[in-house]
Amino acid sequence: FKQSTGMTPHAFIAQRRLVQSADMLRSTDLSATKIAMECGFASSSHLTTAFKRAFGTNTIEFRRKSRI
Repeated sequence: FKQSTGMTPHAFIAQRRLVQSADMLRSTDLSATKIAMECGFASSSHLTTAFKRAFGTNTIEFRRKSRI
């Protein structure tokens, strides 16, 4: 798996969850809590922490900037 994707299965899944959550933040009005649950995060705070680590911004700012 790592040879074909360049990452571990865990990292791949985490990245896919973050990409999906970013897409949902851009395209829906769902709350961060609902997005977190739909994308497989344990809580909205877990999503927020992972999102900030990956994208350098929090979910609220990301949504605001992506809708301009």
